[in-house]
Amino acid sequence: MERDEDMSRPLADAFRALADDERTLGASVSVKERLDREVAGLRSSSWRAYRVAATIYALAAAVILAVLVPVWQTSRAPRSATDGTVSMSAAEITTAFVPLTYATVPFTDGHLVRLNVPRRAAARFGLVPFDAPDVAADTVMADVLVGDDGLARAVRFVEPLTTSIQREPLR
Repeated sequence: MERDEDMSRPLADAFRALADDERTLGASVSVKERLDREVAGLRSSSWRAYRVAATIYALAAAVILAVLVPVWQTSRAPRSATDGTVSMSAAEITTAFVPLTYATVPFTDGHLVRLNVPRRAAARFGLVPFDAPDVAADTVMADVLVGDDGLARAVRFVEPLTTSIQREPLR
């Protein structure tokens, strides 16, 4: 056993001396330049990946906002009466919406258009007292719900509150 230890000791000393010599030596210039290029390439590719991920997240946030903001605004909008009752606001009295011929045609976006119509038009829907003798105006205001395709879906009649004090409200 002693003989094995005597033979391994010079080998261990030689390895230690080689390790000490290698510590003072560095990589060659060509190896160092090649490693620097590799590290720079890794940095630029990870930066590109970061930019792509940031762009995807920004687009996802924009889509979510585009969907949620209109829903939130719609939920906060005041509701009108649609059950046949008269809705009172601060400045006017309105009837419920009455469906028109194209009410069953589906639509995704609509606009409310206010216009003056002949008083006879309201009478056709059974609304009184439009034919009362004390009514001076020949027209009445109406809100028409028009779909994005241009078809009228519903109508409601509007009477300003100042004139409704003088006569009976719309029914």
